[in-house]
Amino acid sequence: MIVKRGDVWLARSGTLGADDAHRLRPWLVVSPPEWNDYLKTVVAVPLAESSAAAPFRPRIRYGRVSGIALLDRPRTLDKARLVRRAGKATPAAIGAALSLLQEAFAP
Repeated sequence: MIVKRGDVWLARSGTLGADDAHRLRPWLVVSPPEWNDYLKTVVAVPLAESSAAAPFRPRIRYGRVSGIALLDRPRTLDKARLVRRAGKATPAAIGAALSLLQEAFAP
């Protein structure tokens, strides 16, 4: 499975036994290519259709769909949870998301 930074994937995000275990949710992959190529996991942030507006939650367009990147909720996802690729974020959108993440985690 080839996963790239900026891809939007539909993934199972629930835990085993949870009510939402089979619910698919869009996730924006933010981990670097080196991680994606060699690890069985990716770092991603969930995308929401609507959420409380905040300067650290940029709007992400992928294909004909748009969502709000919840950068305050990054998560490591096992690639086995990734079901199908839903699209790719625009270069401007992924650049904005990565810039905001860098700002949040910089010393």
